[in-house]
Amino acid sequence: MLQSQSFFQNRSGFAALFLVVVLGGVALMIVVGVTVVGFGRIERSLLHVRADGASTIADGCVEEALLRLRLDQSYQGGVLNLNGGSCILSVEANGDEYVIRTTSTLDVAQSTRTVRTVILQNSIQLKQWSSL
Repeated sequence: MLQSQSFFQNRSGFAALFLVVVLGGVALMIVVGVTVVGFGRIERSLLHVRADGASTIADGCVEEALLRLRLDQSYQGGVLNLNGGSCILSVEANGDEYVIRTTSTLDVAQSTRTVRTVILQNSIQLKQWSSL
């Protein structure tokens, strides 16, 4: 017993050093955990930004299709590139009524719009605008 007491008396800083190492490890684990959570939130936030961008592109493509239909009622659609994204437009005519469908893509995000409209004497009347 006397021998073990002298061991700790000769190494009086051992307990303090051990405590510093343990606390440093705990602090490091907390920092890593907070960082991982932060990266997850950043990734989800970026996905929301891209989804909003795809939605904006889809709206822009519908408006472009409406403008082209007003100028040329035989317009059938196509592919448009807007703001770093793209959209595919299709236009179906049924008399004076037109159905415009568009799917836009921005990176991995997609957005779809379906619009029913009537064009009479260069005026556009929207009947339905739906988003998916």
